[in-house]
Formats: sequence, C-alpha cells, structure tokens
Amino acid sequence: MPLLHPFPLAAYMVLRYDPQAVALVFEEGDCPNWLSARGVVGADGTERPLTEDEDEDLDDTDAVHNLVDDNAVAWHPLCSRVDRHGVCHLDLVKARDAGTALLAK
Repeated sequence: MPLLHPFPLAAYMVLRYDPQAVALVFEEGDCPNWLSARGVVGADGTERPLTEDEDEDLDDTDAVHNLVDDNAVAWHPLCSRVDRHGVCHLDLVKARDAGTALLAK
C-alpha cells in the first residue's frame, strides 16, 4: 500500500469533523520550515479556529507539520490560496481526492 502523504491525511481529519469545510488554513510556525494549522474555512467562506478535536488529531499525527518546503511541490498545487506572508489554504477536496488517487495506485 502506498504511503499516505500528509496533505490528504490532514484533509481526512478535518472533513471527518466538518464535512462542509473547504480549506485548512495553516502558516509557518515557530520554527522555519514548520507549519501550524490555525483554522478551517467553511462553505460560506468564513474562517473559524480549529476545534479542540481537530487540533488534537492534527497534532497527534503531525499531518500539518509534515507539509514543509521540501515537499511543497506536492502540496502547493492543492492550495486554493498561498499569500506572501506564508498563510496557505489547503483545498480539502483536492487534498482528499489526491489521497484517494494515491491509494488507488
């Protein structure tokens, strides 16, 4: 079975709690090349903070922390937005579908 990359794993975790979510918002954390999730964008376009369960699951698996510059070529195309301040919106549907395609191989 192929290795499940961090971007679909993060999408599956967020969508498990909020099936209507459209993006996971993350930004550079305290250390260079280390990202931290900070919120979820809902279907209406508003950003909300992560719930305690979402935050705990993402931290327990290091799903977001494994989205780093070294593998950005894989996850950057799955972002609906990347701004110059390092804030990224991981499109959850694109990320989930990428994971499904990867597992089908």
